[in-house]
Amino acid sequence: MTTNAPTIESIPATETKPARTFNTSDRCDVGGCGAQAYGAASFTGGELLFCGHHLGRHLNELEKQAYAVIDNRDAIVGK
Repeated sequence: MTTNAPTIESIPATETKPARTFNTSDRCDVGGCGAQAYGAASFTGGELLFCGHHLGRHLNELEKQAYAVIDNRDAIVGK
């Protein structure tokens, strides 16, 4: 008897989620900064956006406390 069930070989090993993209309306949430965001940290209560400067300054602590950190500083032109 033949079935149409997928075989192990036909199932992708992992599904990749598209990388978070930032646009010019995404702004750093650090008080008074307002620069364009190039990073984000996700917490159970929501997401905070960071400019390249503040992401670099707080990255070690964010990696300890957030459940996900996105670092897109490589997209900064002329760095």
